[in-house]
Amino acid sequence: MTGAVLSRFRVLALLPLMAFLSGCNFTVLHPAGDVAWQQRDLVIISTALMLIIIIPVMALTVLLPRRGMSRNGIIPRIWSW
Repeated sequence: MTGAVLSRFRVLALLPLMAFLSGCNFTVLHPAGDVAWQQRDLVIISTALMLIIIIPVMALTVLLPRRGMSRNGIIPRIWSW
């Protein structure tokens, strides 16, 4: 039963994301001039650099407390994977 609940929760959690992304208009990534091409490259590079920082931080935010709790034996049963 727990697996079914988690599966439903994941689908429900993705619905707002799918609704948000369905209206995307990528005109920013189709530039018309030289300066616009440079700005497009700047947007792509800055997004990639931000993701290089944010993805490991988000992963470590979840993994390090979990690892500490499991070593001390205080991890709740509902969180055991």
